[in-house]
Amino acid sequence: MVYICTLLTFCKFIYNKHNITDAGLSVKQKDFRDVFNMMESKLCPKYEEAFKLLGKRWIGVIIKVLFEEKCRFKDLNAQIPNISQKVLSERLRELEEYGIIQREVFDDKPVKVLYSLTNKGKDLEPVMEAVQSWAIKWLDLREE
Repeated sequence: MVYICTLLTFCKFIYNKHNITDAGLSVKQKDFRDVFNMMESKLCPKYEEAFKLLGKRWIGVIIKVLFEEKCRFKDLNAQIPNISQKVLSERLRELEEYGIIQREVFDDKPVKVLYSLTNKGKDLEPVMEAVQSWAIKWLDLREE
């Protein structure tokens, strides 16, 4: 481990001394840089990114509803009280950008749009169940 830390320190010195930018790095160098940054911050950037997304208000609830069935926008809005249409629309767009949900448009009259989980989204089920179990065991609801 000492050798790895020494190597990483040396590489950081070279990286900073020569002012290397992302544009000048190969894929392998970028992967190394990501590992290097992870070692320096002690946290995995993907872990941080996952919690940044999943920690947003309403994201978990939207995913939970979509575990049950495909839903239209109005059905999601009805099943999640207190969420505005604007916020629901933003969250659905974010989840679609991350590839967690998919949006299917049917050319009916009127146009029908269904939201469902992708395989990537379905893989979140055990994670969401674990969070729910933890919450049931450890959290008390606060009066607002």
